[in-house]
Amino acid sequence: MWELAEDRRQSGSGTIRGTLTTYFYVDQQGRPQYNLLEMFADGYRNNECTGTWTSYASGQTKTCNWGDFYIPNAGPLRFSDTEFQIAPQYRANGWQTYQQAKVGRADDPATQKALAEEKRQWWK
Repeated sequence: MWELAEDRRQSGSGTIRGTLTTYFYVDQQGRPQYNLLEMFADGYRNNECTGTWTSYASGQTKTCNWGDFYIPNAGPLRFSDTEFQIAPQYRANGWQTYQQAKVGRADDPATQKALAEEKRQWWK
């Protein structure tokens, strides 16, 4: 179990508590390397956190999970063994174009429109 305390001076900050698992190996020169050796294999996962985030201001606690290529304890958000997909009940929350861009046929106009939207720099 570990704890990461965010800067209290920042708005919306708090504390993350949980477990973190990161896999690495030592190369032939004796240097540690982040393990990406099987990143394209089914079931690959690394750099996983399973924990909670607690607000300094309110004391409210929320689930806080992340990982590379797999999100632990994500419930219905990840229901494929080989790729990240959005469960149907969440697609209406802004995930429609993401899902269409990932699984649609390349020659489908709806897929082409979704790909353009996903590439759009919306933050500018």
